[in-house]
Amino acid sequence: MKISHVCALGLLMFSAAAFAQATDAAKDASKDVAANKVDPMSVQGSGGMDWKTVSGNDKGYLMMKDAPANSWLAMNFKKCDADSNGKITELEYGKCQNPQR
Repeated sequence: MKISHVCALGLLMFSAAAFAQATDAAKDASKDVAANKVDPMSVQGSGGMDWKTVSGNDKGYLMMKDAPANSWLAMNFKKCDADSNGKITELEYGKCQNPQR
């Protein structure tokens, strides 16, 4: 009967260690999820593209329909449209990306 107590004790210690490791892994995963919630654009990058690479710039301005869905431009279109005319010029686009200009 002493052997079964030793086995039970060993099993209990092993399961406690395994549970602690699983809990640590869950905490790390929660931190990763929380970090992504802080920066919703983390998957896509946090800045816009260069003006010359944005589709639709050939007419001299961009409209909301030119902004790819879920892109930086789509998320910031109203902020970048300084004169609220529904169009973003290259100057507005540049100032919006680099507000210190």
